[in-house]
Amino acid sequence: TNHYHIVRLKDKMGTRSMASGEIRMEGAVAWLVGEQGRGFVQIADMVNNSRLSNGMRSAGMMRRAVAEAEFIARERWAFGRRLQDLPLMQVQLDKLRVPAEQARTMVLQTAQVLTRSDAGDKAAYALLRILTPLIKFRACRDARKVTGDAMEVRGGCGYIEEWADPRLVRDAHLGSIWEGTSNIVALDVKRAIQREGSLPVLQDHLHGLLADTQGITAAYRQALTGALARAVALAERAVAEDGERLVRQAATALYHCTTAIAMAWEARKTGSFERLRLSQLVLAHRVLPRDPLVGGGDGLGIFVRLIGAEGAHQHRAPCPDRIGMLAVHLVELGGSHFPIVAPDGGPGIGVNLLDRALAVIGGILVGVVLGRVLIPQAKPGAAADTEAGGQGQTGQQQLGGGLCHRSLLATKKPC
Repeated sequence: TNHYHIVRLKDKMGTRSMASGEIRMEGAVAWLVGEQGRGFVQIADMVNNSRLSNGMRSAGMMRRAVAEAEFIARERWAFGRRLQDLPLMQVQLDKLRVPAEQARTMVLQTAQVLTRSDAGDKAAYALLRILTPLIKFRACRDARKVTGDAMEVRGGCGYIEEWADPRLVRDAHLGSIWEGTSNIVALDVKRAIQREGSLPVLQDHLHGLLADTQGITAAYRQALTGALARAVALAERAVAEDGERLVRQAATALYHCTTAIAMAWEARKTGSFERLRLSQLVLAHRVLPRDPLVGGGDGLGIFVRLIGAEGAHQHRAPCPDRIGMLAVHLVELGGSHFPIVAPDGGPGIGVNLLDRALAVIGGILVGVVLGRVLIPQAKPGAAADTEAGGQGQTGQQQLGGGLCHRSLLATKKPC
């Protein structure tokens, strides 16, 4: 036996079912494994698996937290209605669902690439090297907020230890600390881009998913493609000599664009309107510019208009059941009809936004959605540069006016 002494088991904030100990080495013998100075390379495979594991754990905790919140919203009544039928609760639940489903999509994408990498696919390895720090960085941070906000849905009972919520909140904080804090993992995204050439590989992978995603409108395809191009441009700036301060923002942008595109691909493959709705919410509320001072009747539910070739379509058709929820996610920009896609490529859904405003005033957020809704088009590389004397286009100019200048893909914005 070797010479070490277990000093104590640590009294941790969370993950108490998995013991962590403090060990003192006294006269212990160690053996060099691999080439000296190449330790990180030796453990790279383990790190990839471990970071995917962290992402999966965060995705699972978020899903559990969302399930608890949805159960309470379905079973509890207030003001003569189920909580899930109240406008503010619908918005709150969507705020929980979006990051939880993003993480699930990212876990499945990364796991598939890991399988290819283990089979010897070199391109898959380069892709894996950027996906694993992306999921470790963003999903683990999202889990902290989602579990806390889900606790709020249960109210005071959620703060009591006999329910699952307190443990989820405590355990969720470990993901962004364990095996590299957020700054360290964001810097590893930069390292993967510089050393492994992972950025063009990721871009090619996402373009492949888009090419395999049939049945979405050209406008929404352009919005996804344009957002990805701007995210890639931001990442390229972040790996420049003076761009380190942008690495967190760039990693976040790449994560959101990756999940928005992958979720649209999933929607097409499964025929799921809900998956498509979530993809659109990722793009609208976690990537594109929006103005918090524009009244939309809710916090998350502001669906951003982009100018697209299909904006002239005014075709009306009865909306599918689940798509009625999209009425909550449209910004009030007059009486326009905005086309959003149907996964089968058929006539989509539409909402007269003037009617939408009246519905909000009347307390009706979800109703029958008719027509075809426009999914806007982003212009690649059109981010505003506030330090260049306003030479770049602002978010308002890109989106056709009436919107905001706050965008994740614009420079100088903290994550």
